[in-house]
Amino acid sequence: MLARRRAGYGVDTFVGQLQGEGLDPAVARAVYEYLRKAQKVTFPMMPDDTLDEKLGLAGRSLQEAIDDIIVRTDRDARPGLIVGPPETIRDLVRYVEVSPRVGREGRVQKTPSGAFPRQRGEVRSSRIEPKASGR
Repeated sequence: MLARRRAGYGVDTFVGQLQGEGLDPAVARAVYEYLRKAQKVTFPMMPDDTLDEKLGLAGRSLQEAIDDIIVRTDRDARPGLIVGPPETIRDLVRYVEVSPRVGREGRVQKTPSGAFPRQRGEVRSSRIEPKASGR
């Protein structure tokens, strides 16, 4: 039923929408393709789809997905960049995008802020702290 309601909506529409919001289209495409292939999502995804309710990603499975995407996009996880776990696919794209890229030599490339994150080969866990209760 969800697939029928979203007929005509696909990866290009998803990427275009997030690119229009200023997000990196390559990251948006990588996240979408990862979720489609590795998580076997069979319906067209939208940026506001919740990771837990619509995609069934929560807790350990969400953490494993984040870790996989970070590695597949040659990024270095930076815990604390975003408070709490991502709730929507858009949040996941943002988290990956703000994670610094790893250069060809295995070193993390200089971030726009001028900070130098740790080098490749060190722990790449993207563990993120749960949001504070009170929502």
